[in-house]
Amino acid sequence: MGFLKKISDETRALVRFLGMEKKYSIREIAKKAKVSKSTVARYLKTPNETRQKYRKGANMGRPKTLSVRDVRHLKRSITKLRKVNPNFTLKELIRFSGLQSSGASYSTFYREINSAGFKYLNARKKGLLNHRDCRKRYKFGQKCRKILKIQPNLFHSSISFYLDGVSFVFKRQPMQDAAAPKGKIWWTRSEGLRLTSKGSKDLPGGKRLHFLVAIAFNRGVVLAKEYEHMSGEYFSGFVKRNLSTLFTAENQQKWFVMDNDPSQRSKVAKKAINDSDATLFEIPARSPDLNPIENLFHIVKKQRESQAISECIYQETWPEFKARVRKTILKISPTYINNLLLSIPKRIDDVIKCKGFRTKY
Repeated sequence: MGFLKKISDETRALVRFLGMEKKYSIREIAKKAKVSKSTVARYLKTPNETRQKYRKGANMGRPKTLSVRDVRHLKRSITKLRKVNPNFTLKELIRFSGLQSSGASYSTFYREINSAGFKYLNARKKGLLNHRDCRKRYKFGQKCRKILKIQPNLFHSSISFYLDGVSFVFKRQPMQDAAAPKGKIWWTRSEGLRLTSKGSKDLPGGKRLHFLVAIAFNRGVVLAKEYEHMSGEYFSGFVKRNLSTLFTAENQQKWFVMDNDPSQRSKVAKKAINDSDATLFEIPARSPDLNPIENLFHIVKKQRESQAISECIYQETWPEFKARVRKTILKISPTYINNLLLSIPKRIDDVIKCKGFRTKY
């Protein structure tokens, strides 16, 4: 084991004089002062009388580009921006927080956000299925398969129409919203079951436009009615005013399909349906893959986004937004809707094959 020989003050002063004033080389200084070259290099590079002592811990490494206040402001910006739109990128977050002039790199922002618990992960689109839901879906598929052997045209001839509600989020800048990523959002591990990108009423997004839409075979979209708030009283009045007009003379059984929304399945709503001599063909809860009108809503959303990009719609008012959504819904061709309804038997076979678990639709 080596040891450090104590250097006198005269030798230390001579080394620095020859190096800083005379500009001698390290080899020449070591020869004149009779010390090693490493000792000469150490004293020439150290400005103080002794070696500089570095504190280990938080102050090690290069200086931080983001202060503690900047990190707190960045976390608050995530919470504020999610109330406007959950689908935002890191670049939009930095611009919203006003920290683009801090000089920090993108990896620094990612590291600070991840240390706060936020991850840029895939959004949960629908509610989770438990084993009870899977059993119900599997039994429903087996029941429908038996009925289809007797009535092959059940889902496009016997059932009069398919009814469901849909909501569209109003954005003043449609083009920016259409170009934003939709598959991922910033969320923490504890928010996995609460924050979804679809199907959640407390989802951030802003003002919403609600529609009740009905589709039928060979008739296309037969109803697109706007509403403010869905409740049992409102849906009961809707059934009394509109349900009789949706049936045709060919519909002898008066069957229709509707999802399991609580307000649409209340006692008041059920009484109104029974009074109209109509029969609800029930599908299991949390089964959008068995309801073809869900595909229609997805197509409407995609067409709105592509229209905003192709027509460069940078700004849009609320009346313009409502008119564009209604026009897009009514513009869906009956041929596309017919193909959706004809695909229901295949969807049922897929559900049975997957033992009731959710399928791609």
